[in-house]
Amino acid sequence: MQSQDIIPLPENQHEFPYFPKPTIWNFQDLTGQRFMRLEVKAYAGGGRWFCICNCGHIVKARAGDLKRGDTKSCGCLKKEISARIRTTHGYGSRINIKSEYGIWNQMHQRCKNPKHRYYSNYGGRGIRVCERWQKFENFLADIGPRPSLNHSLDRIDGNKGYEPGNVKWATKTEQARNQRNNRIAEYQGKTMTLAEACEIAKKPYSTVKARIDRHEWPIEKALSVPVKSNRQ
Repeated sequence: MQSQDIIPLPENQHEFPYFPKPTIWNFQDLTGQRFMRLEVKAYAGGGRWFCICNCGHIVKARAGDLKRGDTKSCGCLKKEISARIRTTHGYGSRINIKSEYGIWNQMHQRCKNPKHRYYSNYGGRGIRVCERWQKFENFLADIGPRPSLNHSLDRIDGNKGYEPGNVKWATKTEQARNQRNNRIAEYQGKTMTLAEACEIAKKPYSTVKARIDRHEWPIEKALSVPVKSNRQ
């Protein structure tokens, strides 16, 4: 894991290398606090903390990852969940649990953590995760494995929460068609969404949208001018 490292278990678990704690005014001492399976034991320098997992392993974890809930154990929790899902739902080696688990975790962070950068667009406006999907196993059983790395979660009705029947795997283009601020365009004599027009014209949605909104280009021009020739 990038945010934590499993380190050898010392003979005396209460003896950790000493690192002076920062003296800055906003430093928060996490010693003695528990975050899911991890209990913070001592400062490890560089914004990290020595933690003891319920399974007995010692890890170094970043303070931000602990407080956001991104780091919940030494890694044993994900392994247990992965093994249980592979056995219960029969996915075997055909599924990358780490990918789906990370997406499930971020779904919860967007809806529950006020410090998440997208919280205002989700939890801040009342978007919630249903009770059934508080467990990763249920989430994966309902929505299935991620089809590809180009797919992410998409809510069919943007005003409803994450719940069975309102969530699917979708590509960025498919999600653009379902945006709250989606728009209709007349292109090549047909009425369609701007996302669909961009797909036909083979132009990035963000570029075309910027041309229309910022530079006030007509839709036909925004969709026809090659991207490399746009110097504005």
